[in-house]
Amino acid sequence: MIKREESSTQLYFSTFAIIFYGLINVVIKLLNNLGPDKFWKTPGDMVSDPSFAFLIRTAFEKTVKLHPTYASIFLGITILLLLDQLLRKFQSLNWNQKFLFYSSISIALLLQGILASRTPFMATMLGAFLLFFFHLKKKIYGLYVIAGMALITLTLAVFVPSFSSRFKEISITNTQLPTGSHENSFNIRTGIYKCSMELISDHWFWGVGPGNVQAMLNTCYNEISKVVYENKNYNTHNQFLDYWAGLGFLGPLSLILILLYNSYKNVKIKNYIVPALSVLFLIGLFTENLLTRQNGIVPFAYFISCYFFSSSPQSSRK
Repeated sequence: MIKREESSTQLYFSTFAIIFYGLINVVIKLLNNLGPDKFWKTPGDMVSDPSFAFLIRTAFEKTVKLHPTYASIFLGITILLLLDQLLRKFQSLNWNQKFLFYSSISIALLLQGILASRTPFMATMLGAFLLFFFHLKKKIYGLYVIAGMALITLTLAVFVPSFSSRFKEISITNTQLPTGSHENSFNIRTGIYKCSMELISDHWFWGVGPGNVQAMLNTCYNEISKVVYENKNYNTHNQFLDYWAGLGFLGPLSLILILLYNSYKNVKIKNYIVPALSVLFLIGLFTENLLTRQNGIVPFAYFISCYFFSSSPQSSRK
């Protein structure tokens, strides 16, 4: 069994350092475009700009060469590891130690909010709820947990402009297929999922082979809108659909079974961090092809493999 305390501490500080450095550079770039003769005249103009979140995320990725979605997943893993330690040791911790845990988790959540990646944030909330559910002796307290998470989400929506603008993109009207003049990060996925499902429906059993998926998707995208999709090479944005299209139905089924088996085995020995991490990855896999990038496959393989052969129960809280 790995030493979770060391893993979470190292992951927290390395992730925080990278993201903090990236966001500091983003702030500097934004401030350089703020002033009477600049792109934005006032801070209000800047934060109310519909492209504000996009500019933050793009500038961040260019600075640290890390997509905000993957940075948010790293933060989510860190939050869950820290929260699991806090809940397991809560009775034995003094107030200074508890404050350190609270502060670390709060900072990580704030950074997630600034990066404004919707799916990793929601996946982190669900993973955290699962940890509370397993650790709390009185399950009725889960209602307080839900209320607390709702308060955190509302606070970020009110005080973090990039977070609120990204979530405002989600609406029924944005499920329509994009056109050259009406597109955003949400409705572009409508066309992506439409083409992915059409490809799977024609080759659901054996798939078309991993190397052929992108070319066939691009052909479908061009039929929807050349202006929106041309030369973009959008993947399926869903790891299960990608495996299904390329490998047939056994591809996503194998991935689901790995997560389910690992979670079931570790719940039996009261190692609750594993199902929480599995939920984080599971939800992330539904909106991103995490296992096609090094930044996704490495944390997935590391944490899932570390706990796959767990055989000893975790020490109970004191």
